[in-house]
Amino acid sequence: MNYFSYFLFLISLSGLSLFIIFLIRVLDFANTSVEQKLKFIKIGVMLIGLAPFIFSVFKLFSWKTLEVNLPSAIMNHTLVQIVPNILTSSQFNGLIYLFVAYMIGFAIMLSRILFSYLTAKVQLSKSLLSTINGQTVYLTERIQSPLSFGLPFAKIYFPLDAEKRWTPREIQMSIIHEKIHLEQNDSLWKLFSLLVKALLFFVPWSYYLHRRLELEMEIFCDMKTCTRTRANINEYGDLLLGMICTEPKNIIFTNLTNSTLKRRFLAMKSKTIKRSFLITAFSAILLFTGGIVIAMTSGITGEKSIFDITSKILIDGKLVSSPRIRSRANQVASIFVANTNGTNSLSLELIARDISAPGIKDAIAMNCDVQYKNGEEKIHSKPEFILAPNQERRIQISSVSGHLYEMLVTAKRQ
Repeated sequence: MNYFSYFLFLISLSGLSLFIIFLIRVLDFANTSVEQKLKFIKIGVMLIGLAPFIFSVFKLFSWKTLEVNLPSAIMNHTLVQIVPNILTSSQFNGLIYLFVAYMIGFAIMLSRILFSYLTAKVQLSKSLLSTINGQTVYLTERIQSPLSFGLPFAKIYFPLDAEKRWTPREIQMSIIHEKIHLEQNDSLWKLFSLLVKALLFFVPWSYYLHRRLELEMEIFCDMKTCTRTRANINEYGDLLLGMICTEPKNIIFTNLTNSTLKRRFLAMKSKTIKRSFLITAFSAILLFTGGIVIAMTSGITGEKSIFDITSKILIDGKLVSSPRIRSRANQVASIFVANTNGTNSLSLELIARDISAPGIKDAIAMNCDVQYKNGEEKIHSKPEFILAPNQERRIQISSVSGHLYEMLVTAKRQ
């Protein structure tokens, strides 16, 4: 597994999310309408969420196979029992540890989302079906303010004593607000945003992006509710103030707090402008940038490079074979040497690709797959390393009887 490319992809994705936040702040400065900002944020969240799947597809189609079988003087050499001693860098081991740490963190975040969803489902499982103002709702004593919840189709939930606590006018506004959430599929968008936050849990701005999506969804519903019910800001604001209560905290729910309430009030009072050209331009820039990031980190663009790969096979310091091949980036170049009956063989698969590495100009990433066979005995190892053009890297295998098997690999671009 090429850990470096996956980490490069995640880091690039985190940079893309930060770029999205920067564009959102520009839209804020330009007083762009809530509806347009919400569309842009959804495009950004969707791009980040789908990026791993696009990345996987690109990785799949960037791999091709090229095989070269070459005879060698090794066929006349007596091979003995060996133990592998593949020399790899400490940086590669560090990447493995980082990858394991990331997967643990990602699994914890996914577990938290699943636990929160199941907890919410249990809390709302004993709700009573009812009809209020012609709208089907579910009444439960486990919540203190209206909400929409459920997958794939959300339902509207109200407190059990809603008709006693609120006036018919307040109930009307609450129902309209939740219906707009259903029309916009906000429950699905929130879950999708939670998955994006889990994917990029290691950067703080992914949490901000999720909160911003939640806030813009609420502001959009607030404004639509005021328009449909012809409620003024003071009347609707009084309703929201009455809903700041001891609602059970759950990341699946959109919890109403003093901070978010203040922002919603300010948004409803602010005058915004529809900037269709700006949204279109920013969306195009975002999709173009995201496409470049995914393509470059996946290696599919690396197929344009052609590498000249030279390898030397030595036994006890004596050169026995020096195969040389040319292959495109991300192609598998297979070198195989064996004796006449095939009982003793040595196989080396090489994959070269372009990569950006600090401190190395025009760096080349090399993935190796080394297989050695001596009768019934087989040894298999997969070292990975990064080298500069024309830099020689050495792979050594030592035998218990003192024999030393070496493979020297050099790569350069054509």
